[in-house]
Amino acid sequence: MELSVDTVELAMVRRACAGDAEAYGDLTRLHHAAALRVATVVLGATEGADDVVQLAVEKAWRSLGRFDAERPFRPWLLRIVANTARNDRRARGRRAALATRAASQTAAGVRVAVTPEDAIVDAEERRMVLEALSSLGAADRLVVALRYFEDLTEEEMAEVLGVRQGTVKSRLSRAMVRLRRNYLALVAVVVAVLVAATLVVAPAREAVARWLGLGSTRVEQVPVGDDRADPSDLPVLGAGVVPADADALASRLGRPLPPIDGSSLGTPDTAGLAPTRGVLFAWDEGSTTLWVRSTGPDDSPDVTKYLYMDDRIEVVRGVGDEAVAIDAPHVLTTGGRSYAASRVILWRAGDLEYRLESDLPMRDLVRIAKQL
Repeated sequence: MELSVDTVELAMVRRACAGDAEAYGDLTRLHHAAALRVATVVLGATEGADDVVQLAVEKAWRSLGRFDAERPFRPWLLRIVANTARNDRRARGRRAALATRAASQTAAGVRVAVTPEDAIVDAEERRMVLEALSSLGAADRLVVALRYFEDLTEEEMAEVLGVRQGTVKSRLSRAMVRLRRNYLALVAVVVAVLVAATLVVAPAREAVARWLGLGSTRVEQVPVGDDRADPSDLPVLGAGVVPADADALASRLGRPLPPIDGSSLGTPDTAGLAPTRGVLFAWDEGSTTLWVRSTGPDDSPDVTKYLYMDDRIEVVRGVGDEAVAIDAPHVLTTGGRSYAASRVILWRAGDLEYRLESDLPMRDLVRIAKQL
C-alpha cells in the first residue's frame, strides 16, 4: 500500500533531493519537534537529545540520494534519529529515567487547569503516566511514543523500526500491556492512600482512555457530538450473541466455564458465543451482558469503546485485578459492527478477562462484579 504524502511536503522533499539545502533545512525544521521527542524517548533523558537530532539530520542529508522522494519523509528521518540515539545510548551506557518535561508536552489534549485543584490533578495525571512510561524499556518506550506521541500508522512505524507490520502490532500490544499494568499499579497506590471507598474517580482517567488498551478493549475518547460515541439506534450487544451449549462455550473459552450464575442476577437468560473472541452471557434485567475470554500475552485489542471526552472513567477497588469502570452510555465496536453500550466494568481475574455491561446503577454493577 502506498503511503500518502502531503503535496507541500512532497515538493520540499523533491527540492531537497535535488540538492537544495534551504529546502532541506525547512523540511527538517518541520519535523524537528518529532525528532527531538523520539531522541528523548530512546536516550531516556533530554540531555544529548539536541546533539543526536543534529547528527541524525546531518546523516540524513548525506543519505538523501538514496531516499525515495515519493515516500513520506518523517518516518525515514525518525528511523535515522532512533538509530542514532540507540548508538549514542550504547556508547554512553545511559540508564537515566525518561525526562518528564519533553514528553509531557507531547501528550495532546491535556486540559488547561482552571482551578488550583485542577492543576494538582493534571500534574498528578502527567506524573503517573510518565512514570509508568519511564518504567518501560527503551524499545517499549519507542514503540509507544511513535504510536501515541507521533500518531504514526503501523506502516510508518514499521519503516521507522525496520521491522514488518505484524511485528509492530505485537510489539505495541506487549508494550501497552506492560504500560497499563505499571500505570494502574500507580493509580492503585494513589487510590489506596487518598480514598477508602469502593469506587473512586481516578485522577488520571483521561490519560487512561487516551493512552491505554484495557485488555482486549481499546478506549478512545472523542469530542462531544462525534457520532462514533452516540449509541442511539444501535442494537445492544446481547443481540449479537450466538446461542450455544456449555460444551461449545467451554471450547471457545479454552477451559471450563467459570461459575457465573451465583450472582444476584441468577442464571443467564441467554448464553452463547460473542461476536468475536470469548463467550457472552445475557440477562434481561437491566439489559445486562457479561463477556468473558481467556487472556494471552500477545493478545491485541479487538474491541473499541468510543466515549465522549467528558465521560467518566473510574478505577474500581475490590473487583478482580486492574478493574476500570465507564459510567456513561457509549458505543462498542467489534467485528465490524457497532453496539449500544451502557455502564461497564472491565477487569481481569487470573487468566480470564471480564466485561460486565448494564443499564443498572454503577453501585449495583460493582456489587454484582464482586459476586462473579
